[in-house]
Amino acid sequence: MGAIGNKKILDIGSSHGNCALTLAKAGAIVTSIVISPKLIEGCNRRSIFNNLPVNFQIMNACALSFPDNTFDLIVCVRTIHHLPDLDSFFSECKR
Repeated sequence: MGAIGNKKILDIGSSHGNCALTLAKAGAIVTSIVISPKLIEGCNRRSIFNNLPVNFQIMNACALSFPDNTFDLIVCVRTIHHLPDLDSFFSECKR
């Protein structure tokens, strides 16, 4: 990925927030999405506890609500095989 400081990164499928928090610790501006409201609660607690600003949101990865070209980089760790519509997912990532 190279230097990620100040890059806008979308983490798709944040689960417990490990990837998002690691990226934030490296200086990235991170938005992280997951479909589960329960997981978001834990992610927000970890973000506050570690004093790492991450914008955790509940969202469907196949129907992103962000404008085109919002992010410099998109990461998706251990998530893609759970997605029901890969064509929609890749279309959303591309825009």
